[in-house]
Amino acid sequence: MSDETTQTTQDPQTGTGATAQQPSQMTPPPPPQPPRPKTSNDSLFQRFLVHPLTTFDEKHFMELLEHSLSLSTFEKKRVIDAIPSLSQFQIDELIKVFEDERVEFRKLMPTEGEIIK
Repeated sequence: MSDETTQTTQDPQTGTGATAQQPSQMTPPPPPQPPRPKTSNDSLFQRFLVHPLTTFDEKHFMELLEHSLSLSTFEKKRVIDAIPSLSQFQIDELIKVFEDERVEFRKLMPTEGEIIK
């Protein structure tokens, strides 16, 4: 016996039966695509290297912002766009919040690790 089944359908115009062959198994879905490679942050650095009101470690700030789990991508972009106009106090507070967030999420990892990832 073959892997195909025979199906008869009625042609409405002629009234005769037509035979069609259909595979009994569906084709498997394509394999999952690998994740896209990580993009460089160099173009983002150029956007906020000009911040005349503040002094801070841009690379450290960018790393904290990039790995923030509480901000969406849109919110992260808004932070980057606002950097030139933020005060030193605001930058310092953002860094403190991002570092605190990192500490708190690390505490949750043993119990809630699968949900956080």
